[in-house]
Amino acid sequence: MKRLLILLLVLNLFDAVATFIGLNLNMIEEVNPMMAGLYQKDPLLFLGVKAFFSIFLIILLYYVKDIRSLLVKYISVAAVLGYGTVAGIHLYWILHYIA
Repeated sequence: MKRLLILLLVLNLFDAVATFIGLNLNMIEEVNPMMAGLYQKDPLLFLGVKAFFSIFLIILLYYVKDIRSLLVKYISVAAVLGYGTVAGIHLYWILHYIA
C-alpha cells in the first residue's frame, strides 16, 4: 500500500509541475474547472493547492504505518490510474514540443 501511495505522490508532483509549465507556455489548458479557476486567479495558488495534496500524502506515509482499509486502497488505485493517464497526456505534449 505504501508503494501505491508513493507512486501517487510522484504522479501528483509530476502533474503539478508539467501542468504549471504547460499553462505558462500556453501549450495546454487546464480541463479541471476548479483548478483552471485557481490558476486564473493566481498561478501560485494553483501550485499551492497541488502541493497541499502532496504534503498530505507525505504526512500519511510518515505517520500511518499500516493502512489496511480497502476503501483507501481502491481510491488510491483509482487515483493512480487517473494520474497515470494524465501523466501520459503530459508526456505526449512534452515529447511533441521537444520534437
